[in-house]
Amino acid sequence: MIHQLFTAIQKLAPFQSLRRRVGRERLAVSLVDSAKPLAVAALASAQRNPFLVVTHSQPRAAELASQIRYFSVGGLEVHELPAHDAWPYEPIETPADARRRRAVALSALLCPEPAVVVTAASNLLAKLDSPESYLARRIALAVGERIPLTSLLERLAAAGYQPADLVVLPGQFARRGGIVDLFPIDAEAPYRIDFFGDEIDSIRRFDVETQRSGDAVEQ
Repeated sequence: MIHQLFTAIQKLAPFQSLRRRVGRERLAVSLVDSAKPLAVAALASAQRNPFLVVTHSQPRAAELASQIRYFSVGGLEVHELPAHDAWPYEPIETPADARRRRAVALSALLCPEPAVVVTAASNLLAKLDSPESYLARRIALAVGERIPLTSLLERLAAAGYQPADLVVLPGQFARRGGIVDLFPIDAEAPYRIDFFGDEIDSIRRFDVETQRSGDAVEQ
C-alpha cells in the first residue's frame, strides 16, 4: 500500500520538480503537519544523499522520526539525533544509549547514501568535530587484515573507547591475551576479535550477558 502511494506521488509533476530543486537552491515549502512525514520519506527515497530534518524540540524530533520511519520504503534508514544533554522536563536517556544513537545518526549524515536524520534546532548549537576528524577516528577491521594488536588498542583509546574488564556497553573494549572484545559505539552488539600474531584470525559477535561467542562475520 505504501509502496503504491510512493509510486503515485513520485509520478506527480510538482513532486518531480521539487525533487530536482532540492539541494540546488533554497526552497520554502508549506505543508500541514500530517503531510510532512510522507513528503520527507518520499523525497529522501528519491535522493542519493542523506536528509537532515530540523524541528523545534527533541520530543517532536522523536515523534517525526517515528512517523517518517513508518512511511519509509526500500530500506531507507531513519535516525533521530539526540541531544548531548536533556533539557528540563525532557526524557533522560542512559549515556551509553544516547552515545550510540548519536554515533549512528552522525555516521548516516557522512555516508553518501539515502537516509533521514531528525533532530531539534537546539542541537545545531552544539560544537562537533569536523567530518574529516570524525572519519579519521573510524576503525574498520576485517578477517585476514594485519594490524599490530597494540596499535589497535592505542587507536581505540585515541578514539575515546574505554577499557573494561568485561565489555557490556557501547564504547568499551577489553583484551585477554590475543583476543580483543569490542563494542562499537554505533553497533547493536559487541564483537570478539581473535588475533593470530598480527593477523585477525576471526571476528565473532558475542552476547553481553553470557559473554559467549556467536555468529562469525568477515568484518
